[in-house]
Amino acid sequence: MTDLQFHPTPPEISKLMLDVLSTERFQRILDPSAGDGALLDAVRQRFGTNGNEFAAIEIDAKRAATLRGEGYSVVDSDFLQYNGQLQPELIMMNPPFNDGDTHLLKAIQLLFSGEIVCLLNAETLRNPYSNQRKELIQKLADLNADIQYLGQAFKGVNAEIAMVHIKIEREIEDESLFDGMKKEVVNPDIELEADKSLVSNDRITAIVAEYHTTIETTTQLLVDFYTKKQLLGRYISLKIGDNQASSDDVGTEQFRSDVSTASKQIKRDYWQRVIELEEVALKMSTDNRESFYNMIDSWSLMEFSEGNIHQLIVNIINDFPKNMEEAAERMFNRITGFAYANNMFLKTSNIHYYNGWKTNNCFKITPKFILNFPASDFTGFGYLHLTWGNTRDQLLDIEKICRYLDGDTQEGLTLVQSIDDCLKDGDKFGESRYFKWKVFKKGTCHLTFLDENILRRWNVLVGRRKSWLPFDYGSKRASDMNNEDISIATSFESGGLKSYSMIEPPKNSVPLRLE
Repeated sequence: MTDLQFHPTPPEISKLMLDVLSTERFQRILDPSAGDGALLDAVRQRFGTNGNEFAAIEIDAKRAATLRGEGYSVVDSDFLQYNGQLQPELIMMNPPFNDGDTHLLKAIQLLFSGEIVCLLNAETLRNPYSNQRKELIQKLADLNADIQYLGQAFKGVNAEIAMVHIKIEREIEDESLFDGMKKEVVNPDIELEADKSLVSNDRITAIVAEYHTTIETTTQLLVDFYTKKQLLGRYISLKIGDNQASSDDVGTEQFRSDVSTASKQIKRDYWQRVIELEEVALKMSTDNRESFYNMIDSWSLMEFSEGNIHQLIVNIINDFPKNMEEAAERMFNRITGFAYANNMFLKTSNIHYYNGWKTNNCFKITPKFILNFPASDFTGFGYLHLTWGNTRDQLLDIEKICRYLDGDTQEGLTLVQSIDDCLKDGDKFGESRYFKWKVFKKGTCHLTFLDENILRRWNVLVGRRKSWLPFDYGSKRASDMNNEDISIATSFESGGLKSYSMIEPPKNSVPLRLE
């Protein structure tokens, strides 16, 4: 039987993979299933070695040793367990054929901005029988991935190959989070604007005080260590974060370097703590949070002060409406199956079609819809519970979107809280503020809106953003509507024109304008 887990990339296929790239300006290149380095060799030959970093992940120890011998940096042995210390700009990959979907989803999660070229067994895309394959297909369409089918490109392998090219252009929109903030300075003059803050001044003061105590304690410990290092160095080693200190240097420069490394790590951790405060997390979608984590090195340059924390929170509040409305559209795409390979519509009971503005190819979320989830997102430790995974993130985003559309209220039981509580009691169904829900072992969660006005607001919001509905839909009285308005409302509203009503925009919503 042919081993589908290791098949070197033929030179002609490597050339095709390189030819689809939009640029050759990549400094950090990763092959997460490098094998014997055939694909990396082609990349290095095309790009050259001047200033470029070529990293590899390979599970086979002998092949990993060969890669090191060829001058490649082997950063891990298992890509699926890789923690992402390297931030690549280009991922070139020929993963194992039998779980290529898992590997490509991991690569998409890892890459913040750049390009991915991946070879897959074509059946992975043509036969999306599993929830994971469906998730991959949706992500590929969301990212406007280009897919080429190459036929049986590997000799001796009876499988058709698909080449997937993904380009993620992210301008790090959360750069706006730095607006008005100061970099590290000594003894800054702070003036707080408490009325603009989600978090109390006392709480922020306590976090900053704890940060300074941690810095001072760490510095003193390093002073003590270095003054006694010649005596104790044989018995006590020093580790700062993920870095094991191996130098025998006891001089001032090494001390300063270790203090700097420790201080930067501490500051990163404290900025992350601010983002994870409940009051702040409620104002950020999953994508916003991931963007922040991808920028964590930039945050280590920012002074951890009360003034900067307040400024960050003000920036998050200002961006909240835009971020929620973008999240509403992304989640709409996932629920309706809009994101589907080759622009084909997924056959799903989650949607209802209507004739829209300038197009008849429009649809909306139905009152009852189904989310697919991997079995690993629901596990049992004495009882079934929802883990910290993609499904939980989706449910949290759905809740935040509904609360935004409902005037940014924080009242009532959340969807995740309801699921956690009921599963703990052994129940696989329950009710939250906005939904009735039921979980099935086959890997689905059925959600039914309790307030169809919230559902209508969501469908109108996304219909406007996609130009399926006029940008001012819902702002006119029925008596002021023209024939075109009446036709659209009759098709869109679940009860026809008689169920049409005006819509007040969500609190602090983003005004839409014609392009």
